[in-house]
Amino acid sequence: ELAARLRAQEGLLLGARGLFDAVGAQAAETVDASRAELVSRRAFHEFVSGLELERTYPGLKSLGYAAFVAQGARADLEARARREVPSYAITPSGDGPATPILFIEPRTERTSRVLGYDMASDDVRRRAMERARDSGRVAMSGRVRLKGDRESGGSASGFILFAPVYRFGQPHSSVAERQRALAGYVFTPFHADEFARGALAAPSEMELRIYDDASYDRELLHDGAQRPLDPAFIAIRDIDVPGGKWRLAFASRPRAEALVGRMRAWLVLGVGALISGLAFV
Repeated sequence: ELAARLRAQEGLLLGARGLFDAVGAQAAETVDASRAELVSRRAFHEFVSGLELERTYPGLKSLGYAAFVAQGARADLEARARREVPSYAITPSGDGPATPILFIEPRTERTSRVLGYDMASDDVRRRAMERARDSGRVAMSGRVRLKGDRESGGSASGFILFAPVYRFGQPHSSVAERQRALAGYVFTPFHADEFARGALAAPSEMELRIYDDASYDRELLHDGAQRPLDPAFIAIRDIDVPGGKWRLAFASRPRAEALVGRMRAWLVLGVGALISGLAFV
């Protein structure tokens, strides 16, 4: 179920990337179709509203677009963004290349707080974006501290999926071409705990921990353990995720262990009776 949900989110991001390609193709004969800003804030809003995220993708909170800004071009992007969002500013400030969040939907108090955040300023996010850019595929970040969640102290643990967007009409068949043609990324963030609970909604007699197997020290993404783990039964499974792997560690809960204990007692009794009967015969 976890892998199936991730594949669905991957398809969603590729569909969102198609929006940029479609708008670029439509405008190619009249304006500079290399500009990712051809997709307006309103068009992005209408696109995401039509997806009905809460109903169609349970647990998915938002869908956004982060624009790649070359060195020295920050002021120009800020000026254009402020025509619709007067308070827009790229943070942290600086003069170098950046990948600030330009659009994010649905617009709420929480999501509005992340507008302008330069995701390339964080090493984990930047590495995932670079993998997506160079491969041309969806890539997943390792564990990050999600921004904008005041109720979580601004540090909810999660992960982000990224799909690269290339400037329309620019070749991107090789890594070098993809790096030159990059316009930005469509992305969607996830709370790791909410994602795991949504995928494992049915009652379970197992506790689950999810580790990012691609990280050096297998970072813990989700801890569903309700007690210190000293289980009688453990199962480990590795699954492929976009651009990496997850390790799932299942551990038995006391109720399951008690049930197995009772089954074991009845099994011993049954086998003993069988052996006694055979001996008697």
